[in-house]
Amino acid sequence: MNIRWVMKKELRSIPVFGLACEMMGQIIIDRSDTQAAVESINSARSKIKDGLSVIFFAEGTRSRKGEVEQFKKGAFRLAQELSVPILPVSIHDTNKVLASDTLDWHPGHVKLKFHDPIPTVGLTSEDVSALGEQTREVIRQAFRSD
Repeated sequence: MNIRWVMKKELRSIPVFGLACEMMGQIIIDRSDTQAAVESINSARSKIKDGLSVIFFAEGTRSRKGEVEQFKKGAFRLAQELSVPILPVSIHDTNKVLASDTLDWHPGHVKLKFHDPIPTVGLTSEDVSALGEQTREVIRQAFRSD
């Protein structure tokens, strides 16, 4: 399976990790430069059409409070435009391994939970916000059931 993820430009400055991500072809977005961000997303668009799966961290930044924050719309708009399904994934216990705003790693286990796909075929641009909220609610429910 051919997979890439979208990552913020700031992560590129992490020694070894950032260079490795760039060399693997991950999609790096400069969130402070709208034009550059749009160009990166358009690059992802053409790759998705060729069968690439792209992982978006729609929350943008890990929550410091443990709540699932508001999702950014870009991933949902792209999925709707390309009529590709959303596959929600909840990532549990990352705060126990690496707290936000630190590089102080601790041994531990992280659990990925893959949820049922959410279809986007037939959705319009007016449905993008609701699609994001539906996805967010799936993930919020996963954390509540832990």
